Amino acid sequence: KEEDIYHKLITKGKKDYILHDGPPYANGELHIGHALNKILKDITVRYRALSGCRTPFIPGWDCHGMPIEHKVTENIKELPPRMDVRRLCKKYAEKYVNIQREQFIRLGVLGDWENPYLTYDKKYEADVLRVFKSLLDDGYIYRERRPIHWCIKCRTALAEAEIEYKEHTSPSIYVRFPVNSSDDKLLQDASFLVWTTTPWTLPANVALALGRDIDYSLVDTEKGKFILATTRLSVLDEMGLSYKKLANIYGNKLEGILAHHPFFDRESLVILADFVSTEEGTGVVHIAPGHGYEDYLVGKEYGLPILSPVDDEGKFTEEVDEVAGKVVFSANDELIALLEKNRNLIDSGLVTHSYPHCWRCGNPLVFRATPQWFVKVDHNDLRARCVSAVDKIEWIPGWSRERMRDTLVSRPDWCISRQRNWGVPIPALHCEECGNVFLDSNIVEKAIQLLDNEGSDAWFEGKGDINDEKICPECGSRKLRRGEDILDVWFESSSSFVAVVEKRLALPADLYLEAVDQHRGWFQLSLILSMATKEEPSFTSCLTHGLVLDIQKKKMSKKLGNVMSPQVIVKQFGADILRLYFASVDYTRDIEFGEESIEATTLSYRKIRNTFRYILGNLFDFDKSQSVTYEKLLSTDRYVLSTLQQLIERVKKAYDEFDFHRVYSLLFNYCNITLSRFYFDILKDRLYTYGASSPERRSAQTVLYELLRTLSVMFAPIIPFTTEEVWRKAGLSGSVHLQDFPIGNKNLINKALIGKWEKLTAIREKVLLPLEVARRDELIGNSLEAKVRIFARDADEIKLLRNMEDILPSVFIVSQVEVVSKESDISGMEIGELLIEVKRAEGDKCARCWIHSDTVGENSAHPTLCSKCVEIVTSK
Repeated sequence: KEEDIYHKLITKGKKDYILHDGPPYANGELHIGHALNKILKDITVRYRALSGCRTPFIPGWDCHGMPIEHKVTENIKELPPRMDVRRLCKKYAEKYVNIQREQFIRLGVLGDWENPYLTYDKKYEADVLRVFKSLLDDGYIYRERRPIHWCIKCRTALAEAEIEYKEHTSPSIYVRFPVNSSDDKLLQDASFLVWTTTPWTLPANVALALGRDIDYSLVDTEKGKFILATTRLSVLDEMGLSYKKLANIYGNKLEGILAHHPFFDRESLVILADFVSTEEGTGVVHIAPGHGYEDYLVGKEYGLPILSPVDDEGKFTEEVDEVAGKVVFSANDELIALLEKNRNLIDSGLVTHSYPHCWRCGNPLVFRATPQWFVKVDHNDLRARCVSAVDKIEWIPGWSRERMRDTLVSRPDWCISRQRNWGVPIPALHCEECGNVFLDSNIVEKAIQLLDNEGSDAWFEGKGDINDEKICPECGSRKLRRGEDILDVWFESSSSFVAVVEKRLALPADLYLEAVDQHRGWFQLSLILSMATKEEPSFTSCLTHGLVLDIQKKKMSKKLGNVMSPQVIVKQFGADILRLYFASVDYTRDIEFGEESIEATTLSYRKIRNTFRYILGNLFDFDKSQSVTYEKLLSTDRYVLSTLQQLIERVKKAYDEFDFHRVYSLLFNYCNITLSRFYFDILKDRLYTYGASSPERRSAQTVLYELLRTLSVMFAPIIPFTTEEVWRKAGLSGSVHLQDFPIGNKNLINKALIGKWEKLTAIREKVLLPLEVARRDELIGNSLEAKVRIFARDADEIKLLRNMEDILPSVFIVSQVEVVSKESDISGMEIGELLIEVKRAEGDKCARCWIHSDTVGENSAHPTLCSKCVEIVTSK
């Protein structure tokens, strides 16, 4: 932030790469899921910038809607006037935008934090209505009384994206619907047997649905004659009812029969429906078009009335005298008693099943018929065009393509109206004479201009000449008032492709990146709106990540006390630890996160940091101008430089494919195994005992310098604070984040050399085992006190050892190595095709390099040094 890295980045690149930020809610401090999401986005943005792209990243916040209104009003007994609620909501949203902004910055997320997009901004609100007007003008918007999910606590309609399915215990009852009229005498004293888990919907029953091709049985029991699916006769056994089968009838033969309602004096029509199943229940489905979407659709087909005797608070209206004023769920017991009184309750119990709940307050929902505004998803072949567009988008991971396709194929029309205070108004007009509610394109355009100039408060405050000279199209009245419904917040956030991407960036965005639940939320709804208004998707790639769970794979929640705050983690461990953890896991799955996760990552981070410390500590007297040419590098150094080029190619491929845990694995293993366990270990003698400017030491430093520059840049998207610190301590110019991502030099990849050294390092690993045994048996104190004798049965291995015999002591970190020609000349530990013998090293210990050598004491001026060290100290 000090050097304004972000603005330098977006002027550095040539080709645009646009990752469009899906807006989090401004309704509290960041949780660990926010951290995962923004860190993945930041890794992507930083990598693309290093790769030469211009990467404008405009963060945003969802500032309207139920989450914020719920927080503001949850402790208020009496709801204040609308405008007071709106002012409180805006103040609350502003507070948490500022808090979250600082927390995101502390995580190291780069972006245009001074100019984010906020959905309560008047320009953004106007753009939302522009999208709405486009849909209206093209015939997508309609109003209808139909059943929708309704939260009785929040008192508003909910869309599919706002529903959570959780376990819920409901009554499980079997109900008798007596046959009222039938031409078949056999059926005249029979009843249809119905199973339901929602007794509260029975007052709205108007029909019974059967499957056209399902085989039904008429059976006689001690409780009367029943009609139910033949394959479901087992339910009678479960009730303890013995039965005698009287007849079999297919469902299509029963269509049109009238049954008697189980406690009202009215009839229920027997109809046919494709959704009737015999997997559970009785194969006879109770139909209440006012309380179910499938019921509503089949009801339209048969012209059935829509009854919904439930008010906004979830209470029965006066239409149901027996339970009027009672909340539907608490009325279940009384309705069951009413069934029993009428001798139509056959059996009852409880069942625990998956049931829709409000995403915000967590309460179970009801289905009730109310007048709402909808987007018709099949108009102009919109659904089909969206499904077709799915195949043109890159989905990461690949399986998410099918998930999106399935979501689109099965979704109903989109309910976009909400009965709340805090949001963008639907600019409809209500006729006070006839009750007609309507939309007019010219009125919507006036509303757009009003919001563009003054914001959405102006609509509710009655400002502007919105309905002047307008008359009701139904009755001609001029007594019109403005509608009070607001748009679904998902409509607002999904309009960001116009308000942000089109206006401030460029359509389409290269990437949308959000959690898996956005398939039915922001991903899907953005696609629907962009296909409806632009006839193309608003994004070309879509990346999905899993949810963050606790260590027991449970969803984190304050109620369970298992929430881990990213702010606490960052304060204790630093942002790079958290970033490294999320880079190290497979984000395509749900992630189990706990203290153990951070502790393990801290150990990994220390190894990476120690890698940089080792390199920095050995470059204090080195300048790039002192680099040794490739041809003059020692074999070990050329090998490491070759593997570095391979690493660059593999890491770049993994970054390109968003395979961040592969990036982490490649880089960490290289630091931990190739460098720390092998290269750094065998370099110590050269770096610490050879002359400061000796060719051997400069050869090592040349490669260390390349390692420093290359690893810093490759690690930079993941651990930006650490790599910037390394870059500065190395005295390198500029910022690590403004560099170009390294390109592997294929000319430096010597596969023969790599193959030779890989074989030798494999042999080295085997040699370390008998050395450890010798140390344990106190034959030696450290490896430099050892001489290793080695024999290989494999001809290629013995040839390799012979050719490299002069450098084997430095590779094995011992004082002497003898390659034995005959197996009979060695008695040692057998490891595979190798025989390895460890003995005490010959000669005395050099006081300077600690290597044992027969040459120690040969020079009278330096009696404690070996010949190598004598040469070094006398040449200074």
